[in-house]
Amino acid sequence: ADPQRLIDAVRAQGGLTFFAHPIEKASPLIPDTYPWTVWDVEGFTGIELWNFMSEFRPHASSKAKAILVGFFPQWFTTGPYAETLAKWDELLQERPTVAIGGPDAHARVYNIGPIRRRFLPYEDCFRAVTTHILTPAPFAHEWEHDRALVYQALSAGRAWVAYDRLHPSEGFRFRARAGEQVAQMGDHINAAGSCIFEVELPAAAHIRLVRAGAGVVAEAHGRRLEAAVHEPGAYRVEAWKRRWLKPRGWIFSNAIYVTT
Repeated sequence: ADPQRLIDAVRAQGGLTFFAHPIEKASPLIPDTYPWTVWDVEGFTGIELWNFMSEFRPHASSKAKAILVGFFPQWFTTGPYAETLAKWDELLQERPTVAIGGPDAHARVYNIGPIRRRFLPYEDCFRAVTTHILTPAPFAHEWEHDRALVYQALSAGRAWVAYDRLHPSEGFRFRARAGEQVAQMGDHINAAGSCIFEVELPAAAHIRLVRAGAGVVAEAHGRRLEAAVHEPGAYRVEAWKRRWLKPRGWIFSNAIYVTT
């Protein structure tokens, strides 16, 4: 199928298009990969920044390692691939691109010798990598109303990706101020001088403010970060928490776009 025709057909019906697991890595036990490779297309909404299931593929380098992954997946969860983050930053320099997270839940049963294990049961998988949205009104438990809220939030990029197993991410906020203007994720803000970014977390973490194409422009450890920036560009936030002896990706915001 022609990817551009598929994107156009989805848009014509009011749908959104996200490229699933744009980067995938193989391992000796799982050699097949299904990355997204067609990037010369237009009109797509965004990418799946963090595919939870795909993250475990490269760790299955032997049967012994696969057993460890199966019983202790939390030891191997570190965040989106660096290559996926780099690709997203590349796209953000060209156009607004929304990031979402996906569990890619299968709850498949694996057998290795006498060991039988259901990997990431649904109740675990759907509580791990999640996509949170910001809406102007609460859900009304009415299909068309609530559907519109979800589509509007995802289309605009008013969302963040979180690994909620580390700590619930509800209460995360990321905004920018320039004079009387206030912008949230997905918004554009015009800043002739400086722009103040504010980050609030529900728990302490290592906070990074990233400008696409330039890398980290400010960072802090704690629950808050405030930073003034003077350059236009797409700015996003990462929050990392140390758990099980190494840093783990916790929150990845969508971008705020600064123009001059």
